[in-house]
Amino acid sequence: MSVPLVSTAAEPWDGWERYPANLPSSIFSPFVYDLDFISEGLSQDSSRLFIAGERIYIRVIEVGVREFTIKSTQALENYLLETCSFDGIRILYGEYSIIFHRPSTLILYIISSMILQQTSWGALTITGEAAQKLFSSLTVFPEFLTILNAFGERTCLQSDGHGSFQTVSHTQPKSFECAYHLRRVEEHGREEESNNPWSIRQMGVYHKHDAKLGSHNFILINPPKHLKERLTSLLTNSEVNPSWQDIHLVLFSSASRNWPSYVSWIDEQFQEAKLNAHSATNNYAPDTKSLRNPDISISDAQNIELIRNNICDTKRYLSSNYTVISAINDIISQTYTPTTIRGNQHIITHLNLAKEQVQRLSAILEMLESTSTLIHNISEVRSLEALEQNAYIANEVSQRTEAGNQLTLRLMRKSYKDAHTLKMITIVTLLYLPASFIAQFLSAGYVTLRKEPTSGKLSLHVSEDIVIFVVLSVIFLGVTLGAWRVLERKHMMDVIGRTFYLENP
Repeated sequence: MSVPLVSTAAEPWDGWERYPANLPSSIFSPFVYDLDFISEGLSQDSSRLFIAGERIYIRVIEVGVREFTIKSTQALENYLLETCSFDGIRILYGEYSIIFHRPSTLILYIISSMILQQTSWGALTITGEAAQKLFSSLTVFPEFLTILNAFGERTCLQSDGHGSFQTVSHTQPKSFECAYHLRRVEEHGREEESNNPWSIRQMGVYHKHDAKLGSHNFILINPPKHLKERLTSLLTNSEVNPSWQDIHLVLFSSASRNWPSYVSWIDEQFQEAKLNAHSATNNYAPDTKSLRNPDISISDAQNIELIRNNICDTKRYLSSNYTVISAINDIISQTYTPTTIRGNQHIITHLNLAKEQVQRLSAILEMLESTSTLIHNISEVRSLEALEQNAYIANEVSQRTEAGNQLTLRLMRKSYKDAHTLKMITIVTLLYLPASFIAQFLSAGYVTLRKEPTSGKLSLHVSEDIVIFVVLSVIFLGVTLGAWRVLERKHMMDVIGRTFYLENP
């Protein structure tokens, strides 16, 4: 079914490109809001907050009336113009928009728009143009952008600098606008982070009440899947006519459901760390001078600090939720209807739940301080034990070094005696070597000393074989020197080869 074109003189989103600067000054005073500055900031953050592109796919169901698909921005604009006085409940989320039509006898006019994120750190699944037209049509007050800026793509570490609750009262009696954050905890299901199965998520809520029209407009940013299913189930039940207080109660119930389990998980982590600290044994045994395996390490201190950070963050989130629920409770208290009394009673339950979990965390934090002190003291004792053990080892090494020095000294003395003995032997050898050489040379018969028979004089006779002796001596000397030279060269080549192999493996 196609959406009929609607011709109108004025569009509720006129000047949407300048939102929130296009809001009427009669409602939002320029002395209070710097709308141009806020508009410029929204324009700069648009690429981070919203997805790009123009194509849309919105499935619309008006229960008991009609259902159709919107596939263009123009068709969406025509539909908004056609249903500007729609007396029912509309829920838009992600790529889908589900419209639940209620009978015209319904007192309250509630519009709930659900805008999701692609991932926990991703952009919202709505274009910047569609968002600004929606905010302009509903005349959303600028403080809502403080809540909106907490979503979208992350360009740095997550910050909690965004306000948890924003509100403004209009000049019209009993009319108001409010926007707030609700923090919740869910199991992320990522196997690579099995040591911490929980993730902190957030949801943004906008609520505007126009007492003159009797309307209540809701915008939900990134609601969880179970909340969408729950709202769908409740709003399609013909026997239930929800009030605006009931919508807040459902949101608070959704945000509170897993906090007790998460606090119990933190308590389990603390109990494990405390047991490890209390069961620590004395590693150092002075009687045996031995060191056992340590059972307290730096990782235990780091784990304690991680638990402390989780506790502080959780207390901050729960306190923020408590502030939001208390503020909504004050708004509900200003109305006097049967649903107001019922709403206050149920809201007190959520307030008590948040307060109880904060008290549990405070008790864990107090015990954590004593455990942290115990681990710190054990670490100091371990340090002293390590110093004592190091001193013992250093003493043992010193004693062994001294014994080694004594042994070296004895070896040096013995070497000195051996060297002195060799020196004396060498001197004696030098004294007898010339005489020994001459005696051996003369005994060979190459040179003889004879006495002439006629004259009686001594004469020296050289044998003809001495030439052979000299020649053979020179030849063998050359062979010996040549062999030595060859062996020395081969040794040098081997050394060079091994060096090259080591330098170039």
